[in-house]
Amino acid sequence: MRKKPPHLRLVGSNDPIDPADPFADLEKARYRPPPEVEAARPELHRRPGRLFAQIELDWVAAAPLRRLMPPELRLYLVLQIRTRRGARVVRLTNAMAAEAGLDRFQKSKCLRELEEGGLVEVVRQGNRNPEVTWLPPAVLVL
Repeated sequence: MRKKPPHLRLVGSNDPIDPADPFADLEKARYRPPPEVEAARPELHRRPGRLFAQIELDWVAAAPLRRLMPPELRLYLVLQIRTRRGARVVRLTNAMAAEAGLDRFQKSKCLRELEEGGLVEVVRQGNRNPEVTWLPPAVLVL
C-alpha cells in the first residue's frame, strides 16, 4: 500500500514534509531581513555605567525597610513612583505619605528637607495638600 502525501504543502516547496514532526523545518521558515536592512538598523543606545534598582511600592513601608531606610528616602521613592519620574505633578496626600510609612507631621518635615535638598519642587496653597514635582537628583560624586 502506497503512503498518501500530506494534504497541506508549503507553497513553492517540492520537499516532502513529514507530518509527524511539524517543527523540523523551523529554521528555514524563520524570517531574516535582507542584509541592507540589517546594516541600516541603528545600534541600541545604552548608557554605560548607569545602574539602577527597582523596588515595589509595598516594600517601601514594610517594617524591615523602615528600619533600614530614612523617612526622606522612602518619601522620595514614593514620589518618584507616583509622579512617574517627574512626568506629572501630584498632590501629596496623607494617604500617599502613609505608603512610605509616614504620618502627616513626618510628611511635612521630610517634604521640607527634600525641597531644601533640591530633590522636589513644592507648591503650597494654604491648608491644601502640597503639589509636588519630582526632580531627578543631580549627579552625585562619591
